[in-house]
Amino acid sequence: TEDNWRRHQQEAEGKKQWREDDDESTLLKKNMDMMEDCFILDFNPFDSMNIAKLSFTIQDAHDDDDDDDLTVVAEKGKVACRDYPHSRHLCLRFPFDKTPHEKHCYLCYCYVCDSVAPCEFWTIHCHASEHVEDWKSQRELMRLKIRRQIGF
Repeated sequence: TEDNWRRHQQEAEGKKQWREDDDESTLLKKNMDMMEDCFILDFNPFDSMNIAKLSFTIQDAHDDDDDDDLTVVAEKGKVACRDYPHSRHLCLRFPFDKTPHEKHCYLCYCYVCDSVAPCEFWTIHCHASEHVEDWKSQRELMRLKIRRQIGF
């Protein structure tokens, strides 16, 4: 409800207002909302929206990748892994598990080099992600190399 949203906004601003009658599950949810950076909104999601401005596309009924349980009919605001710079493996325009890793959008960067994609070693680095220890190690080595070059 709108009251919960306003309370969440106050909590996010450091004005924690826990009610004494909040049960344990409510407190746990509030703590999770504060810890998860994707839950912090800078707008009121309960504000009205003109649904006439929505556009719809018809998906192929035989597409096995569709999930009938969830359909997004509208979005409001920016999405971090689509509208801001992001590592290639987090790109929403070219999902890592469904598209060739070499593909990238104009906001993708190399996970290893921390440079704009494609990097000098893109044919190899495009496969990198934070979920593989070897890539994490290579990323750390690259950071150490850069620090030495700039005198840190």
